[in-house]
Amino acid sequence: MLIGQPFGLGDRDISRLILSTRHRGYTLYPVTEWPAHVYVTRILDDTVLQTLSFTKEQVELIAWAMIFRSFEEAESHIPALLK
Repeated sequence: MLIGQPFGLGDRDISRLILSTRHRGYTLYPVTEWPAHVYVTRILDDTVLQTLSFTKEQVELIAWAMIFRSFEEAESHIPALLK
């Protein structure tokens, strides 16, 4: 659950996000690169949930992130990220 207030949603929290690869040629299903570099977007138009596709007007980019295979792998990257 993501607090919705910073996104102008008042007391409505965000329960669904879309993750998509940031690098062309890589996929998440299956993951082809570890860590997987992703865009994190929130859904603006709920029809995305039925069509399973979207345009840039139907989502809002809220973050860039990395997905790791394990919590331990993510922890090991923290020192490099803080430099």
